[in-house]
Amino acid sequence: MALPLQPRGRPDTRRSVLLFVFVGAFAFRLIYAGSRQLVPDEAFYWVLSRHLHAGYLDHPPMVALLIRLGTLLFGSTELGVRCMAAVTAFGALLVLLSLCRRLVGQERAGILLTAMWLCSPLLAVVATIMTPDAPSIFFSMCAMACAVRVALQMEDSPAASTVRLWLGFGFFTGLAMLSKYTAVLPAAAVVLALLTSERGRKEFTRPGIWLAALVALIVFSPVIQWNAAHDWASFKYQLHHGLDEADAVDGVKPDWLKLHLGGLAAYLGGQMALFTPVLFIFAVVILAKRWWVYRQLPLAHRVLVWSATVPLVFFGFSAFKSGSGGEINWPAFAYFPMSLLLVDDVARTWKRSDVRWLKIGCGVALSIAIVLHAPELLYKTGLLKDRFPRKLNELFGWRELAHFTAREASGSMVVAGRHQDAGELAFYMPGQPEVWCYPVRGSDGKLLSRPTAFDYFPDRPDVAMQARVAYVQGHPEAFCRNYGFAVVASDAFSIRLHGRLRDRSIVMCIKSLQSPSTPPSPRTGRTGRTTRRSAAATSTSRPATGFSR
Repeated sequence: MALPLQPRGRPDTRRSVLLFVFVGAFAFRLIYAGSRQLVPDEAFYWVLSRHLHAGYLDHPPMVALLIRLGTLLFGSTELGVRCMAAVTAFGALLVLLSLCRRLVGQERAGILLTAMWLCSPLLAVVATIMTPDAPSIFFSMCAMACAVRVALQMEDSPAASTVRLWLGFGFFTGLAMLSKYTAVLPAAAVVLALLTSERGRKEFTRPGIWLAALVALIVFSPVIQWNAAHDWASFKYQLHHGLDEADAVDGVKPDWLKLHLGGLAAYLGGQMALFTPVLFIFAVVILAKRWWVYRQLPLAHRVLVWSATVPLVFFGFSAFKSGSGGEINWPAFAYFPMSLLLVDDVARTWKRSDVRWLKIGCGVALSIAIVLHAPELLYKTGLLKDRFPRKLNELFGWRELAHFTAREASGSMVVAGRHQDAGELAFYMPGQPEVWCYPVRGSDGKLLSRPTAFDYFPDRPDVAMQARVAYVQGHPEAFCRNYGFAVVASDAFSIRLHGRLRDRSIVMCIKSLQSPSTPPSPRTGRTGRTTRRSAAATSTSRPATGFSR
């Protein structure tokens, strides 16, 4: 925030200061990433990195590959899991700054764009929590940069060859889709920008864009092959994920208008929280202005407009259709081209009112980012003791739970009812043993948990062959019934985390003389939903002792 928006020093001095701040922010990101416990999804992705395949049920393999690379460098630690998130997120910011220098051409605009992103809670999350978003955004930004360069070259010298740039576009698009399926949206945005431009349509008569599509398909082909060998499981799962309407509660469907408008309102609220309200509203206004004068825009700016619009509209429609609001990080890529359009618009006139609003937006963003980095401050204020945010609460307690489980298991195989719990336990238990997750069916034959990537691991052992297991959370009665076990003991773990309790039941099971019911198939049918019941109620030999902090 101390960076001057109208610097008076020499250009070399300004660049040196900017570089120092950028490198310092990157170093801080790595230090912070190594100081916080993994959140559940990260721990699960770390499990995937120990079982490398060409595809998984939940996501393509890029996140697992990058985690494996990070753990080779820094070991199976928090820093090892997360270091590539910081590398790819800051790499995306460098690509954005390069585009700003090319399109806007003002060093002052680059300083403003850097300040905006280094204050942003969005960058703080993407560069810290290792998810498919970080590599997807980076490779999509590289692909978009290639498309912008194509557009600029078409403006400067229409007869010049653009094949090399299109090959780069196809390569980076393929890598982005190896990171996340929705990375197809930025590529679709580029195609729409070309189709709505007379010069852009001429590219479809040249070989470059078709070669790009071929290269992207080749890079993405391992995921297609994996899906073809597994009945297209991942494609089917992601097609329904985020688009299906909410299930009926007690046989009563929610009100249609309330459901869908509520989902859209939740989506918009989440985006304001992600990009901060001031910057989000400011950027949307600028985006609307660009659409108003769309016919006068050069092709490069049309690419930016479509790249910002398509993800926002698509996930807004998804939130409206499902009524759930979706995950706030889904359209994160849109804010990179949108922020560039925002800075470009401000840099045209440098109105004091625009600069003042951007300063206010950066101040709000920095305040939110500070709270995200130190969530304990929220608890100490006393305002959120009973409503501590779930996502922030996931930063605590997993190491304690894992050590408690290891003591209770006493060397027995550990099985978790949730795939995220399996990841956290495997990462934080002494020695980092394998912890597996198995599908469980109720007495009515319905799946009581969602399918997971564990269901497709070829090396997963047959749990029914074990003599003794420790089952954590889930539905212990159904698990024992499915796999031929009997409960012999139950204990409970409860840790107080800044106003919220995380409860887990650890149930010891031994092989029963009775034969198990037919093992559930994870590949058939939709998952059922039931209310969790405490495993402590199934104890037959000793009472739950509990463990709390």
